[in-house]
Amino acid sequence: MRTVIGNIACREMMLDTRVPDIKLYARNKYLADRRGFGAERTVLYIHGATFPSETAFDLRLDGVSWMDYIALHGYDVWLLDVRGYGRSSWPAEMYDEPHKHAPLVRGETALEDMQTVIEFIRRDRGVNSITLIGWSRGAVLAAAYTVRHRDHVNGLVFYAPIWTHVLDAPVAPRPESLGAYRLVEADYISERWHAAVPNSDRDEVIDETWCRSWIDTTWSTGKVRGDHEVKHLRVPNGLVQDGLDYEWAGHSYYDPAQIRVPSFLVAAEWDRTATPKKVRSLCGALVNAPFRQYVKVQRGSHWLMLERNRFELFRYVQQFLEQRGLYC
Repeated sequence: MRTVIGNIACREMMLDTRVPDIKLYARNKYLADRRGFGAERTVLYIHGATFPSETAFDLRLDGVSWMDYIALHGYDVWLLDVRGYGRSSWPAEMYDEPHKHAPLVRGETALEDMQTVIEFIRRDRGVNSITLIGWSRGAVLAAAYTVRHRDHVNGLVFYAPIWTHVLDAPVAPRPESLGAYRLVEADYISERWHAAVPNSDRDEVIDETWCRSWIDTTWSTGKVRGDHEVKHLRVPNGLVQDGLDYEWAGHSYYDPAQIRVPSFLVAAEWDRTATPKKVRSLCGALVNAPFRQYVKVQRGSHWLMLERNRFELFRYVQQFLEQRGLYC
C-alpha cells in the first residue's frame, strides 16, 4: 500500500518467509517525485532486542521522524520488523506459556529475516547493495549480516551498538535460563530511560509528551488477539539469549576484523548500555574498514533518537551517508 503525506511517499508491505504462517512487516519512505536512488542512497534500519523499528525510527515527533529526515535528503529509506516484533507475525510459541519453549528468534532467525527483506529491496529497487543502520542489538545483527554478505552492504552505521570487549566491571553471573519470550512493562522502561539522565538535565533532555507517545505507540504493537489494553509488551527472548552467550561472556557475535565497509559509530554521553568507552573500543577493532569514525553525542542516553537532542544524531549520521562514497 502506498500513501503520500506532504512530499514523502510511504509504502507498507508484508513479505513472505519460508515459514507459511510467518510474514515480515517492512516500510519504505522516499520523496514522492524522485526515482532511481541507487545503492548508496538506499538505507535499511534494524531494530534491537526489545522494540520494533517503526516506533524508534519512524515516530513523528514535532512532525518529523528520523526516517522522514533521511528521506527528505533524497534517500530511499526502509525499516523491517523481525518476526515476533511490531507488525510482523508472531511465532506460534508466543501464544503459549513462555516456560514451555526455548528462547524464540535467535540471531540466526533474525539474520534470515533480514536477508528476506534485503533481497526484496535489491530486487524491487534494482540495487546490488544497501546501507544498514542498526540500533543496540540491531547493530550487532547489521554487522553480522555484513560479515556474511559483504557484497550486499556498502556502509554501516552502529548506533549505540552492543559491545563488551571492554568491560567496566567483572562479568556478572548469568541469569537463570530464559523462556520463549518476556513481558516488558512500560513503567520499567520509562524508569530506566529517566534514570540514565542526570536529574539536573532531565527536563531539558526528555520531552515527557514524546516519551508517552513512544510508549503508547510501541505498546500498541504488542496486542494479542482480543486484547483491548496492553500492559506488557511481549518480546522474544532469542536475542537476549544471544547476548548472554556472547557479550555477557565477553565474546563477540561477529568478528569486527571482517567488516570491510565504511563504518560510523555513535554513542551518547549517558548511555549505560552502549557506553562511549565500549563503542570507542569497537571502533578501534574495525581494523579493516576502509573508513571508520566514532562520535560521542553529548547530553543523550540510549534513547537519543527520541530525545530533544536527536537532531545531533541525525546530522552526524546524515553526514556519513552523504560522504561514505568517498571512502570506498
